[in-house]
Amino acid sequence: MTGLLTPVLLVVALLAIATGMLVYGVLVLLAPAHGALRDRLNGTSEYDDTSDGALESLLKILVHQLEPVSRKLYGANKKYLLQTKQLLITSGQLSTDEMVWQLLAKQLAFGVLFGIIGLGVALFLGKTIQAPSANGMTFPFAGLVSGMLLGRYWPTLKLKQKAKNRQENIQRTLPDVLDLLVICVEAGLGLDAAILRVSKETEPMAPEMAYELQRTHSELSAGIPRSEAFRHLGSRSSVSDLQALCTLIIQSDKLGTSIADSLRVYSDEMRVRRRQRAEELAQKAGIKMLFPLVLFVFPMLFLIIIGPAAIQIVSTFKTMGK
Repeated sequence: MTGLLTPVLLVVALLAIATGMLVYGVLVLLAPAHGALRDRLNGTSEYDDTSDGALESLLKILVHQLEPVSRKLYGANKKYLLQTKQLLITSGQLSTDEMVWQLLAKQLAFGVLFGIIGLGVALFLGKTIQAPSANGMTFPFAGLVSGMLLGRYWPTLKLKQKAKNRQENIQRTLPDVLDLLVICVEAGLGLDAAILRVSKETEPMAPEMAYELQRTHSELSAGIPRSEAFRHLGSRSSVSDLQALCTLIIQSDKLGTSIADSLRVYSDEMRVRRRQRAEELAQKAGIKMLFPLVLFVFPMLFLIIIGPAAIQIVSTFKTMGK
């Protein structure tokens, strides 16, 4: 019985995780096509079933109900709250305290939903597999815990992936945006006006960088010192090249050196870095292709090439033996 228990629990855990991911995919497919800003402009309510799917509305209601619970659970953990807020900033989301609490409540909501799904899957498998351990509480408990753990960490993992993709897009489009910024500054525009112009021109091809530049320009227009505004820009993105650019602008502004010359030098350096990264990826491509070739392509190739010859050789030896 003990030997059978471990494989059965493993099957339950894997099926609970797969079912939870399937349900999350359904939630994504049923999500409304318009964003929160358009919802507010259209005057739709948060729990309006005409604009949201049933599962999406259920999730919103559950998040709303669990928000006070998240405040009690995580209210004293200041370090975790700061990490969650930084994750929201890096992913391009609003980082207000209300958004932090909503994210934590969403973690609890997904944990509850996925836990119920895992429990249901475990009970169904318990009736189907007819395993000795299915008659006890271990089988349903494994499904419940697996679903709750997956649901608890799923929103955070999704947000981290979004932040990673956003950082990669900023890293990829930064050299082109910097070239346009250099052209605008050398053409006679001030740095603030050049930032606004570049943000408008690059919005179709680099929406992440355009958003960050527009936000920086808004801070400068609001009277925030230039050094502080660019420091905010670097901390929001968490991209090393952009942080170095912000540090360069701050130092050039403090020392009184030409910002156009500094940007020109850094732009040339950025193009060299982009070429080096492309060469590095090209060098890694061969190593990454080696394992699929050895495991999947070469065996089939050898089978196709040597297979007919091996069959003919075996047939020849059988004929000679007779």
